[in-house]
Amino acid sequence: MVHHSTLDVSDFDSVFHNVRSLHRFYRLAPIIFYELTADGHIFSLNPAFEAVTGWPIRDWIGRPFLQLVAPEDRELAQREFAGAVQSKTRAFHRIRLIAANGNILTVDAWIEPCAGEERVCAVGYAQDVTSAVQIE
Repeated sequence: MVHHSTLDVSDFDSVFHNVRSLHRFYRLAPIIFYELTADGHIFSLNPAFEAVTGWPIRDWIGRPFLQLVAPEDRELAQREFAGAVQSKTRAFHRIRLIAANGNILTVDAWIEPCAGEERVCAVGYAQDVTSAVQIE
């Protein structure tokens, strides 16, 4: 039996528009988007990483994400990362990062395991809440 399918060009245009919109959001949002490998190394970062932390993205690709985390929060960050990856569930935590200028930034971070990815084990995003925390 032969099945014929027709591709509606308007569907393609809609999908293409959505992909472009998502890509634009990824590049321009003030939220850090990241991907981590199974051993906790940074696989990718969006431009907000540089804007928020002051660190060049290229300096962090391939490095352990824990090196960015303030020493007093590293155990928590490692536990949340391992828990998310092992249990295959999304995790949320508030941690402090070390900015390029030495300042400490507070971020709300979400991490979620990736199924079916070869090199990337987890994806997530982090939002700078330093100003809000200082007001509290």
